[in-house]
Amino acid sequence: MPESAAFSRRGHVGGAARTTLAGALGAGDATIAVASLSTWAGATSNGPARAVLDRGLASEEKIEFTAIAGNSLTGVTRGIDGTTAATHTTGAYVEHVLTARDLNEANQAVNAVLGGVGGITTANLANASVTAAKLAAAIPLGTLGYAQVVADGAPITTETDLPGLSVTVTVAAGRRILISGVGRWTGTQGQNQIAVRIKEGATQLQQSDSIIGTAGDAISWSVGVSITPTAGVHTYKLAMIRTVGSGTASTTATATAPSYLLVEDIGAA
Repeated sequence: MPESAAFSRRGHVGGAARTTLAGALGAGDATIAVASLSTWAGATSNGPARAVLDRGLASEEKIEFTAIAGNSLTGVTRGIDGTTAATHTTGAYVEHVLTARDLNEANQAVNAVLGGVGGITTANLANASVTAAKLAAAIPLGTLGYAQVVADGAPITTETDLPGLSVTVTVAAGRRILISGVGRWTGTQGQNQIAVRIKEGATQLQQSDSIIGTAGDAISWSVGVSITPTAGVHTYKLAMIRTVGSGTASTTATATAPSYLLVEDIGAA
């Protein structure tokens, strides 16, 4: 019988063992009794399943069935996938199979999405408002600017821009960026507290606070902020201030543990 052009969900199960007909089968029979279907459980859970009788013989016939009742296939449609309903003898092999329709529909679905040339095309997307420009805009552009220092900084008490930790970047319109800074600091007095700030000019964008337990300890700090700036050139920097305590604070850095400032484009705003 001819197959429908419409896609439909069909059932499949792995490990379905080959079985045999329990009795002779006429060309018009719609229920097929077999020796055992113990490994076919769930074959029709997601829709009709397929089987082949007498594979490789002149009487080869493919069928579709909608349910399993004991050791019988029920709701059978005979002679599918280019075969013809035929008679079969007791003991004929019955095997769970994929059909040409199963494979052709999978191929057709992939081809429809990929446009037949191995690439996604906006014409094949369900949302017609999606454009190539929008797809491109959604892709992160990565690093816009990076600066690092590998030596200790001078002691500070009041807010001080951290030398070497400033970057100037060009941001495109409608983009979201991530600004992050990482480093370590130490202080001359226990219980001193510092704040590390991300700034653009005099404008503070984010602040991270940390406290030292014992004088001379080295404490890690990190600070980050995600923003959508105006299009154009922007300069971002890190500044540090001792906010609690009476001693001095300073950054510590080495070639293997630098202090750094990173600005990244992470996608469309």
